[in-house]
Amino acid sequence: MPCFSRAGRHGQLHPTTMCGKQRLKIAWAVYKSYGRSYGLASPSAQAAAVAVAASPSGQDGYTQPSTAQVSDNGLEVFKALIGQKRFICTQCGKCCTGDGEVWVSDAEVTNIAKYLNMPLKHFIQQHTRAYSKVEGFRMLKSKLEMETRDCTFLRADNTCAIHPVRPLQCSTYPWWPDLLDDQEWTWEKANVCEGFDHPDAPPTDVTEAARQLKLATIQEYQKRMGYKPSKKQQKAAAAAAAA
Repeated sequence: MPCFSRAGRHGQLHPTTMCGKQRLKIAWAVYKSYGRSYGLASPSAQAAAVAVAASPSGQDGYTQPSTAQVSDNGLEVFKALIGQKRFICTQCGKCCTGDGEVWVSDAEVTNIAKYLNMPLKHFIQQHTRAYSKVEGFRMLKSKLEMETRDCTFLRADNTCAIHPVRPLQCSTYPWWPDLLDDQEWTWEKANVCEGFDHPDAPPTDVTEAARQLKLATIQEYQKRMGYKPSKKQQKAAAAAAAA
């Protein structure tokens, strides 16, 4: 089973996470130990909410990522994993470069295409590639003409061209289940992202970080099971978000 991602998009593999089973150990342990008691239940329980976890923008026809619709049930276990970790984005761009993997769900593909005002078919052809082993997900393309293989949406000034609607994988960084292990966090800080525990990082909003971690964990479980939300479930989640 493929990993959630290499840490960011850089071209190095974390020495302690080269095995998919190792990489998912925290997410899987959290689900098995706390899932049914703390609001993860089964993929169908929150799959659509993850796929659409957004609030309507109104006039523009696309949605913006949000954790507002994420249930707070069981957040304590996620808060405990976050602990005293802090983070600030310095716009170094390293998480968006390298031969890494950025996963996008079918709902996210549609959302980003609307944001860019591109026909869905053209967006899929130009900016994504298929990965048949995981139903309901694709991967963003890299700029193969560049040595650093930047994300297709990384601008020259290290800003994101689709930041308001960036994929869940991007919006929840660094609150990923595999990075919450102290050894993983330390390696990422030393080798990839200078924003980890940065001196200028503000105190972490632990509740919001826990919600992001929960979303990332649920999506990882979805990918692990190859789960694809039905259109009925997506419509139900969208209606609930708009209510």
